Amino acid sequence: MSPANLLVIFFATYLIWIFAPVFLWLVHTGDKVTVFRVLGSSLLALVLSLIIKDYYYLPRPFILSGHLPLVAYGLDGSLPSGHTAVSFAFSLAVFSRRRRLGLGLIMTSLLIAFGRIAGGVHTPLDVFVGLLIAVVSFLFARRFFRD
Repeated sequence: MSPANLLVIFFATYLIWIFAPVFLWLVHTGDKVTVFRVLGSSLLALVLSLIIKDYYYLPRPFILSGHLPLVAYGLDGSLPSGHTAVSFAFSLAVFSRRRRLGLGLIMTSLLIAFGRIAGGVHTPLDVFVGLLIAVVSFLFARRFFRD
């Protein structure tokens, strides 16, 4: 397997785990507003993504093309990208309170979204809808968990 393919697999599958230590660090800092915004926006993004997947089936790109994806994945629907929704919701919540860290997480979320498309498990539409869900989830969490 080529180094480029290995990088795509890393972005698509494993890079999202960087958010766990960031969350633990945020908890450690005692910034309750940021922690609650992150939890609220990320969980809402996850729930909305799962609900949409349950009610709207769009085949994954590798099902339509007949080409095996770089990332092993099931035959469930692809719309929206839950990885994109959760990572961007988390990133936006952090960005609203800690600009530099949030910007780094937004860049990380872009790499995740790229990996999901390049890995063959999502289309650009899936990622775009995931981003919309993230924005809506973040705006709701920001309104609910104010400074």
